[in-house]
Amino acid sequence: MKVKKILVIAVSIVMLFSLTACGKKSEENLLIEKNARGLEYLDITILSIINKIEEETDWQYVQTEIEKLYTSWNTIILDLYKLDIDKNDILSFSSTLDVGAQNIKAKDKAKTIITLANLYSHIPKYMKNDNETLVAIMKTKAHIIMAYSIIEADEWNSIADELALAEEKFLTVVNDIEFNKTKKYHIEKTYVMIKELQNTVDLKDKDIFYIKYKNLIEEINVL
Repeated sequence: MKVKKILVIAVSIVMLFSLTACGKKSEENLLIEKNARGLEYLDITILSIINKIEEETDWQYVQTEIEKLYTSWNTIILDLYKLDIDKNDILSFSSTLDVGAQNIKAKDKAKTIITLANLYSHIPKYMKNDNETLVAIMKTKAHIIMAYSIIEADEWNSIADELALAEEKFLTVVNDIEFNKTKKYHIEKTYVMIKELQNTVDLKDKDIFYIKYKNLIEEINVL
């Protein structure tokens, strides 16, 4: 009888620890999912602002969007801390966002785009528990956007470097056998378009670069 009671207590303790562990795991998974939605918002919003900054920039629109970004970032930042993301990477986004707001206030198109590209480059660092391929896609996009951001400065050597890094990161996607089973066509097309964008560096033609850049971003967004 005594042994039976001990067994019942032991089983109860094990079940209690199991339920607690499951609860913690479930809570962490919910936080990771919430973080993923926050990063998706950053991806869409930052890219949207960059695309809106054209020759005749609607600075009021850009100002409104950056204010929305500040509001959302205040929530996202809390989740990043809970997920133990490197504090320096978190603070770096905050300080870069401040610089971006100043550039927008000054209506400095070139500096604003570069700052937004720098903001975008933080997103892959915040991806928690995502597989290597998804992170590689985001890193590829970040380098392509960075190349686009410095084109107005005619820094073609730096543009070439960024596109070389984009190709390097994208090879992880190309070599992912499982991912290729469902995305093979778009992966191959994206890789060809990266090579095509690299070819425009020798031409040093901004107009052709812009066209190929926009088409490439649209294609990689399908992945």
